[in-house]
Amino acid sequence: MPPRLLLNNVSCMRNAQTVLRDINLSVHDGTALVLTGANGSGKTTLLRMLAGFSRPLAGEILWNGHDITSPGVFQQYKLQLNWMSLKDAVKEKLTVLENVQWFELLEGKDGSRSGPAIQLMELGRLINEKARRMLSMGQRKRLQLARLLAIDRPIWLLDEPSVALDAEGTRLLEHIIAEHREKGGIVFVATHLPIQNLFERSRLPGIWNVDLVALPSVITIEHVKPIFDASGTIHMYELSYETPPDLFDLGDLRDELYFKAFVFPDPSTTGSYIVVLIHEPRSRLSFARPGDDKWTSVGQGFSRPSAGEILWNGHDITSPGVFQQYKLQLNWMSLKDAMKEKLTVLENVQWFELLEGKDSSRSGPAIQLMGLGRLMNEKARRMLSMGQRKRLQLARLLAIDRPIWLLDEPSVALDAAGTRLLEHIIAEHREKGGIVFVAMHLPIQVEDSMSLRLPQRFPRRKTLVDLVH
Repeated sequence: MPPRLLLNNVSCMRNAQTVLRDINLSVHDGTALVLTGANGSGKTTLLRMLAGFSRPLAGEILWNGHDITSPGVFQQYKLQLNWMSLKDAVKEKLTVLENVQWFELLEGKDGSRSGPAIQLMELGRLINEKARRMLSMGQRKRLQLARLLAIDRPIWLLDEPSVALDAEGTRLLEHIIAEHREKGGIVFVATHLPIQNLFERSRLPGIWNVDLVALPSVITIEHVKPIFDASGTIHMYELSYETPPDLFDLGDLRDELYFKAFVFPDPSTTGSYIVVLIHEPRSRLSFARPGDDKWTSVGQGFSRPSAGEILWNGHDITSPGVFQQYKLQLNWMSLKDAMKEKLTVLENVQWFELLEGKDSSRSGPAIQLMGLGRLMNEKARRMLSMGQRKRLQLARLLAIDRPIWLLDEPSVALDAAGTRLLEHIIAEHREKGGIVFVAMHLPIQVEDSMSLRLPQRFPRRKTLVDLVH
C-alpha cells in the first residue's frame, strides 16, 4: 500500500538559515511520528510545513501522491488536518460547550459530538461555564483535546500537546491518540515530554521517532527512579510516570518538614504498589493539581482570597497602599509570554527593563545566559521557536530582577538544556535571598525545597480511560 504522506528530501529555511535539511519519511495510516530535539531545532517548523503554513525550501510533501503545495490539492488536504499548538484559540466569552461546538459547526456538522468529547476530557461539570472565568491552563488544554475529538479529522499535528496536563490528563491524551490510530488516523507529535503509553501499545503499527539533533529518544520507560544521597545509598524513590488514580501526595508542614508519599507498582506482584514515605526541608513551594494557576494568581494580586489573608512583611497585600509596594516585588511568568512580535529579542527584554526605570544594561547578559545571543537582534516573530520564547521570558526575569518570582509552568517547551538553565537561575535567585513559587506538572530539580499538592477541585469520576488501564 502506498504511503498516505511522503516527504522527499524536504529542507526548510527560516530567516536565511537552514533549519531542516533532507528529511525523508513515508507515513502510512495508523502511524505515530514523534519529533524531539533541542529548542530551535525545527520541530514546530516541520509541523507548520505539514500544515501548509509554510513551504519547503527544497523537496516535496506528497499526500496520496500529490504535492500539497498545489492549489487544488491543498484545498482538499487541509480538510484532513487537525492542528493543535500552545496557542489555544479559546474564545473567552463563550462557554466550554460553545467553544467546541463553534469549531464543529464550522465543519458543517450538527454539534452533537461536542458534549461527549467534553465529558471524555472530564470537563462535564464546566460545560456551561464561561471559559475565562473557570478554566485553568490544564483545563484549557483539555478543551483543545475535546475539539480534536469533535472535529474528527484523520491527520493530527500536535505541538507540545501534554503541556499543562496533569497525570490523568496525559493518560487521556495517550488514550485518544491510541484510539485515533486504531481507526487509521495519523499523529505527528512535537514534544520534549514523554507520552509513554502511546509507545507501549505494540499492536499498533508504524511507530516512528524522529530526533532532529540525534539526542536520545524520548521513548524511555522507567517505572521507578532511585535518588541517591551523598554516601551513595538510596535516599528515596520517585515516580517517573503516572501515579495510580486517587493516590495523592501526603503533606504535613509541622516543624517545617514536608512528608511525601511516592507510590509505584510492585514489580513482583501484579496489581499491587509500593509506597515510600520521605521528608525534605522546606524552602520552595510548588503546586500540581487543578487550580494551581489560581494559587499563583492570588499571590500576584490578580484576585482576592475568599477567606483568610496574605501578609507581606506583616501587612495585608489587599490593602491599596500595601499592594502598590508589594507588586513592585513580584515577577510574574505564565504560559502567555507577552511577546512583542515586531520587536527584536533584545528589545523584548529591554522594554520591560526600561519600564522599571533601569538603564537596560542587564538585558544583553540575561539573553546570553539563556542561550539566545545569536538571535539577539532578530525579530521575535520570525525566528523564535516555542522553547526559545520561553527562554526569552526567563531572560526577562533576570533583567527585571525582583525578589519574588511567581512562575506558572516555567519549564513548558524547554529542552533538557533549557530546564537546567531554569534550575540554575532559580538556585542563584534563592542564594541571593529571593523567593520562588512554582506551579507545575513537570519535574524540575530544586534542592532543599518544599512542595504542596492541591486537591482536585471536583471529585473525580470514572471514565472510559479507567476501563482500559
